[in-house]
Amino acid sequence: MIEERAVVVESSDQGVLVTTPTRAGCARCAEGRGCGGGVLGRLTERRSQPVVMATNASGGGLAAGDAVIVGLKDEALVSASLSVYVAPLVLMLVTAVTAHWLFAASEPLVVAAGICGLLGGFGWVARRARQPGWAERYQPVVLRRANGETAEFCDTEPSGT
Repeated sequence: MIEERAVVVESSDQGVLVTTPTRAGCARCAEGRGCGGGVLGRLTERRSQPVVMATNASGGGLAAGDAVIVGLKDEALVSASLSVYVAPLVLMLVTAVTAHWLFAASEPLVVAAGICGLLGGFGWVARRARQPGWAERYQPVVLRRANGETAEFCDTEPSGT
């Protein structure tokens, strides 16, 4: 199970809306002397944090502002990654190879077929994501209250190199 610290934004009967706090890494990374997590964090920083609905499996009453630990099954992450990344790429390759071998198409047509296959793969993923019950497999679950737990992002000690 993959665990992440989150903050409750809103609580309802269906679950809780949570968001992950912005992180710039450790103090050394924020100063630009660490592993580079601070620089990467500043480059990818968003204006507004995404909010996700999580199932409240802990059963405890949670209020806005509570720190919690949310979890996602490892299999769900692997399955979602395969669906989103691998399926469109495989469809792109299949359509491009089919256009080249079966139809003896010229290079621009093979490239166009590959792009059509890629777009078709993304369309297939989007349709599949709208199917009933599909999203529940990828919904995070509130495991417990955070109770002062902290996450370490990188070492604060020099590595000696």
